[in-house]
Amino acid sequence: MRRRTVPASQTGEEWSPVPVPGADQAAMARVAAGQVRDALHRLPYEQRQVLALAYYGGHTQREVAALIGVPLGTVKSRMFAGVQRLRSLLEPENLMTELRTAQEVAK
Repeated sequence: MRRRTVPASQTGEEWSPVPVPGADQAAMARVAAGQVRDALHRLPYEQRQVLALAYYGGHTQREVAALIGVPLGTVKSRMFAGVQRLRSLLEPENLMTELRTAQEVAK
C-alpha cells in the first residue's frame, strides 16, 4: 500500500524539530554541576548543610530550622552567606584561577 503524503506547507503548519540537547550541552552541564559541587564543598559545614537541605532536600527554611534545631533567622543568615560565597567562588575569573592552579599542581 502506498501512503499519501502531504507536504507541511500545504497543511498550514510549519514543522520544526524539537530541540534536543546535544552531547556538548550535556558535557557542559556535567562540568557546571561539578563546579557547583566543588564550590559547595568549600563552604563552611553550617552553610553547606542548610543549602543542601533547602535546595537538594526540597525543604523550606522553616523546615530546615526545625530539622537542625536552630532559629529561623539563623537558617536565613546561613543561606544568604552561603549563596553569596557560592557566587564569588563561581565567578568566571575565580574558576579560571583555580583551573590554572590545578594545572600547575598536576605538573
